Amino acid sequence: MATEREIQEMIARCVSIMVFYYNSGRSAHTKDQMAAEVGAVAHFVKKWRLVDDLRVRILDSVTAEMIARYGSELGVRLDGEFYKAFMDADVPTQNHFPSEALL
Repeated sequence: MATEREIQEMIARCVSIMVFYYNSGRSAHTKDQMAAEVGAVAHFVKKWRLVDDLRVRILDSVTAEMIARYGSELGVRLDGEFYKAFMDADVPTQNHFPSEALL
C-alpha cells in the first residue's frame, strides 16, 4: 500500500506538471509533453493497490489545486485536460509500491 508521503508526492507532481504546462504556453508540443508526463504518473499510480480510492483522491486534490490557483473557469479547463490525460493512460495494473521494496 502507498504511504501518505508517496500519495502527497504524486499529488504535488501532478500539480507541478499542470503548472509547467500552463506557464509554457499550452501549445500542441507542451500538451503532448504534459500528456506524456501525466501518463507516466498514471502508470505509476495505477500499479498501486486500492487504485480506485487513490485515483479519486489524487484527481480530487488536483482539481482543488487547479481551481485554487487559476480560478473556477481556467482551473476547471486545466483540470479537464489533466483528467483526460490521466484516464487515457493505457496502463497494465500491477500492485507494487516503492515502500514494499523495504519490506
